[in-house]
Amino acid sequence: MYRFHAIVDDGVRFYIDGLLVMDDWRVGSRREITTDLTLRGGDHALRVEYFEAVGDAMMMFWWDKITPFPDWRGEYWTNRFLDGSPALVRNDPVIDFDWGFGSPGPGIPSDNFSARWTRSVWFEQGLPLPYDRR
Repeated sequence: MYRFHAIVDDGVRFYIDGLLVMDDWRVGSRREITTDLTLRGGDHALRVEYFEAVGDAMMMFWWDKITPFPDWRGEYWTNRFLDGSPALVRNDPVIDFDWGFGSPGPGIPSDNFSARWTRSVWFEQGLPLPYDRR
């Protein structure tokens, strides 16, 4: 899944593999237009068209890969053992909760629940550890 963005002053069209997927071909002030697309892997032909009428001329275009869990995938169970399917799955930007006597979310009890957070992270190579971890 990808989100394509255009910030324009006047008109923009965007095609992928010859298919028109963004069409805001009109005179207008600066605005952002987005469209979300699921793409198969491989090469794709992209074409962006722009026109300027009068006044300011502005055009920016880019895309972001959208992941359903850009931060931490939080899975919450209604038991203490991570048994069965989670009752709630959501994106948690950080793991920093103080529920007190409350619940993590709808359908989750305030006691006797469990949670698991997962994510994929790429790390730059760093310096070796100063000690042997064996």
